[in-house]
Amino acid sequence: MRILLMLMLLWITAPVQSEELKELQLPILCGDSENILNGLRQQYAEELIFMAPSVNSAGHNLFHSLWYNRQTSTWSFIVVNKQAKKLCIISSGDGGVIFEADTI
Repeated sequence: MRILLMLMLLWITAPVQSEELKELQLPILCGDSENILNGLRQQYAEELIFMAPSVNSAGHNLFHSLWYNRQTSTWSFIVVNKQAKKLCIISSGDGGVIFEADTI
């Protein structure tokens, strides 16, 4: 019985282990930083919630940030390339929930 159980576990886990990582192309929108930031503020009334810096392989300063509107629950996750003056919207949506530190 043990051998049968072990064979079943191996059979179930084998496909998971053989799965390779794949690079996917997401529908990312990019454009002029100033125009897109103005749109986030004016059209969606989203405000900056979080920002974190990084540097890409070309040595450009990147800033990853989350924007959120507490009244409508719309949100946008963006990356800004300061040197290229470009901004990309990585993802956005509505129905988001922001947790305050004292509620977690």
